[in-house]
Amino acid sequence: MPGLFIYLIGVTVLFQRLGELKVHRDNVRFLEFIGGLEVGRPLSRLYMSLDIGAVVLLITEAVVMPKSLFLWQKITGITMLFLGLLLRVWSRKTIGRYWSLRLFIAPQMEVVSTGPYRFFPHPEYFSRFIELLGLSLLLGSYFSFLLYSVCLFLLIPKLLRAETQQLQLLEEHQNG
Repeated sequence: MPGLFIYLIGVTVLFQRLGELKVHRDNVRFLEFIGGLEVGRPLSRLYMSLDIGAVVLLITEAVVMPKSLFLWQKITGITMLFLGLLLRVWSRKTIGRYWSLRLFIAPQMEVVSTGPYRFFPHPEYFSRFIELLGLSLLLGSYFSFLLYSVCLFLLIPKLLRAETQQLQLLEEHQNG
């Protein structure tokens, strides 16, 4: 059964996600102020809801159906959670004020090919998946993670198409 410390980690991840929404809102105001245009809004909202809902579901499963955990699960879980968080923060810092949980194109916005974006095009999605996998190992919330994964894998192709459209519009804007 996960101890109190592990539950606190789960709740901390939840509050971190909620705090991230403030940064998101501030950046959306900035993007709208400079004339940014949003693409793929319904998908972005669905993704935000899925992400926060997954954290709540992982914590709920751990409380309702506690499991005994092995030391390797705890070590692997905390490592993945930490690495996912580092990747996500690096991704966000690389984009700066243009980072948002919604898809925008804006004047002065450029296609990013530095930081984690030089290794793969969508580090934000990968980092959140790794974080939640780590949290599920820490909490023993395997059913919730499986449910999240299925939903994510159904949503990701649509999100990637919307982001590809965003990048194409951005490249056209830069070249034209």
